[in-house]
Amino acid sequence: MLPQVISLLEQLQASRKQLANLETDLTRLHWRGRRNGKEPHDDAFASLQERRDSALQTVNQQVNALRDLGCVIKDLDSGLIDFLSEREGRPVYLCWRLGEANIGFWHDLNVGYAGRQPL
Repeated sequence: MLPQVISLLEQLQASRKQLANLETDLTRLHWRGRRNGKEPHDDAFASLQERRDSALQTVNQQVNALRDLGCVIKDLDSGLIDFLSEREGRPVYLCWRLGEANIGFWHDLNVGYAGRQPL
């Protein structure tokens, strides 16, 4: 399952970056129009809004696809993912970060990345 998680996570990171860029472009266009005394309702602004809305929908779909695989996204920028599991009869998280070859760490539910321990 890890190759599928990696693919989805990389796509999600790219989609989120695209969404952030579109948000920046929208903000710039909005304030440029406001400085000229106009509301930004022209075709360029509407097109940018549609692209932003589509990118947001894509991000949400990708997040849900990862969740459907049992992933708990802890830090999207670094690719930190936890998977709910059980160890010695208690619930724990298996902990994985993008770039690691396999899932080799775990931590208690109330402890973050700093408390990870080797399996």
